[in-house]
Amino acid sequence: MRTRWAATATAAIAVALLAACEAFPTTSRPPPDVVDEMRAVGNVVASTTTEWYWDGHTDIDQVVVVDVGRLNPDDAVTTAIRTLQQRGWQRTKGVQNSPVDLESGSWAETSIWVQPLASYEVPVSEGFNDQLDASNARLFGKLHAQGGTGAFVVLTAKSSWLSG
Repeated sequence: MRTRWAATATAAIAVALLAACEAFPTTSRPPPDVVDEMRAVGNVVASTTTEWYWDGHTDIDQVVVVDVGRLNPDDAVTTAIRTLQQRGWQRTKGVQNSPVDLESGSWAETSIWVQPLASYEVPVSEGFNDQLDASNARLFGKLHAQGGTGAFVVLTAKSSWLSG
């Protein structure tokens, strides 16, 4: 009898906690100053957001596409990274792949991902925001059609959902 009561109480607490996640929704997004730093990397050719949702939390990432004046994707990414490093951003240790992940001591809860447009995959929110997904697909389709895959760099500011 006591075991049954404990199991019922545990289940009730679990349900209450899950319901609380949905009852008090939270949102995280990168600070505007971080977005300003991304915009200062080069000539901004596009700007958008992506959204992720789970367990009552919305995570909004800011995406900025810049032209840094280089024709080679590797040179363009290197130039963008160098510009961000001059502003205090550093590569995450041990990560050398694309996208390159940068962190700053000024914004402990935010990172910037840097990659060439040529290797950027437009994220899909898996049904959470179909209109934004379609809009982003059209936007990046146009950017590819412009022939900017060599010169354009995609910068994505991601804020930790733990900070929201």
